Amino acid sequence: GWRAVRLAQFDAYMARRMPYSFRLHVLAWGALTALVSAWSNLFAKSAMSVVKESWVVAGEFSVPGLLIVLCCPAVAVVQLMLVAQCMGRFDTTVIVPVYQALFITSVAGYGGIFF
Repeated sequence: GWRAVRLAQFDAYMARRMPYSFRLHVLAWGALTALVSAWSNLFAKSAMSVVKESWVVAGEFSVPGLLIVLCCPAVAVVQLMLVAQCMGRFDTTVIVPVYQALFITSVAGYGGIFF
């Protein structure tokens, strides 16, 4: 609604008045979205491992395993909301390369933690 229009106008104003500040703003939104997206991938991998180990091998779910499986779709929804916010706030030619670069870096970092 109106709030989105005001935010878009504010972002455009910031781009004209303070380009460096706007670049930091794009970087902050891209980093937040990329980190949440990497967490989403980590939760998906963890959920698949929990299902495989708990259900197939042991025949039952543990409480922490069930929590990981339930958190997986919740984090995916948050990821989609943040990606939609980024696409609405910034031009696609600006946010997509920033998001992709930070996403690849985040996934590599979180993959190192997981494995």
